[in-house]
Amino acid sequence: MKREQTLMRHALINKDVLVVGFAMFAIFFGAGNLIFPPQIGLLAGDKWPIAMVALAIAGVGLPILAIVAVANAGSPERLFRPYARWFHPVFMATLLYTGSVAAIVPRTGATGYEAGVRVLLPDVDQAILKPVAIIGFFLIVLAFSIKKSKVVDRIGKYLTPALLILLLIVVVLALVNPIGTPTGGVDDPFYTAFTTSYQTGDVATGLITGAIFIAALAGRGYSTQKQRTLPLIGAAAIAFIGLMVIYGGLEYLGAQGSASFSADTDATVLLNSVVAELGGPPATAALAVAVLFATLTTAIGMATVIGEFTEELSRGKITYFWTILIITVIFIVQAMGGVSYIITFTTPFLLFFYPAMIITVILGLARKAIPNDGVWKGALIGASLLGLYDAAAFLSEEFAWSLPPNLVNVQQAIPLAAAGFGWIVPGIIGAVVGGLIWRFTGLPNSDDKRLSSNAPAT
Repeated sequence: MKREQTLMRHALINKDVLVVGFAMFAIFFGAGNLIFPPQIGLLAGDKWPIAMVALAIAGVGLPILAIVAVANAGSPERLFRPYARWFHPVFMATLLYTGSVAAIVPRTGATGYEAGVRVLLPDVDQAILKPVAIIGFFLIVLAFSIKKSKVVDRIGKYLTPALLILLLIVVVLALVNPIGTPTGGVDDPFYTAFTTSYQTGDVATGLITGAIFIAALAGRGYSTQKQRTLPLIGAAAIAFIGLMVIYGGLEYLGAQGSASFSADTDATVLLNSVVAELGGPPATAALAVAVLFATLTTAIGMATVIGEFTEELSRGKITYFWTILIITVIFIVQAMGGVSYIITFTTPFLLFFYPAMIITVILGLARKAIPNDGVWKGALIGASLLGLYDAAAFLSEEFAWSLPPNLVNVQQAIPLAAAGFGWIVPGIIGAVVGGLIWRFTGLPNSDDKRLSSNAPAT
């Protein structure tokens, strides 16, 4: 009897792990992100295995570990609390307004047009089709967001598996019937792939949505953090494998196209072109339809989150309805610039924010081993300073102006800076210095039970 009960319990756990794991996979499996793995492969050329390692870390591993870090802390608010009590709402607002409103949601519309509508209607005058398609796309987003319709959720339940099956077929075809031999590639494939993976924005997604998976496991009977640990790790493993199969396959497919396409090929054009070479017009049309509907569901879901957050943040002074109207206009304006413009627009923001988010994930995973809040604050400051430098360096190249020579010399003297990871050592130094200052000054920690709930933020 006991053996049967044990087997039943294990079966239930395995079922829970599968359900949560596939949900985790679906969170990151956005159609707008599919354009980046082939681009990474194209840039890497015959160095695609190195680039795949970077993609596995920055594009898949860190986003999933962000969820684990949130679960380890108990909530997003508690994860960010060692920085300051105000940090979480400020982070959320900054992320949603500079990231989602100005870039990520507009990118769904631009991708829906470039990889969807334009492919399905190639003979229509693009000067007319583009504004009509993008405005129409976001009017649909507006209508469904305002109504908060469940229809979109139902479509997503069928659409995600359909897109997944289609891409699995593409990956298999890429393995058994390559379109070319990888050749050439950039000199720094790891760094290029690592920073290109920033464009998915998935580490931020993991930090934001971590609470969803804590609640999902709690609702299935895993009420304590200890009980949730193994199922969460299992679910994370499933999500990682699923994403790596798809992203890795698309990255290898992009590398196969390195002999046929130039390095500056537009990301959406590349995706459509390599799929066309594999499966012909039927595969291209099927991918276009799937991408179009998937980007719509993603945009509607994100618009709803932004509207609800803004109404709550403003305490009702800016209503959900007016928020959706305003951001829809911003979406349209930004999307008209196209995917390449949006990628360029977001790059300096991502170069600045991503080191801080990576530091947060690492510290969150090692939370119990961190001696005090000074480690968190010092690491954040050290990494962010170099993130700020990287953002400024990118802008200086884009606008042809020079950074102060002394500043450049200091940055180049930092270990790993030449490889593009100059923020790592300052983050470590900041953690050590911050921890020592906190220890010797006796400042309180955010989880110190002696702290009053009314204590001022530090």
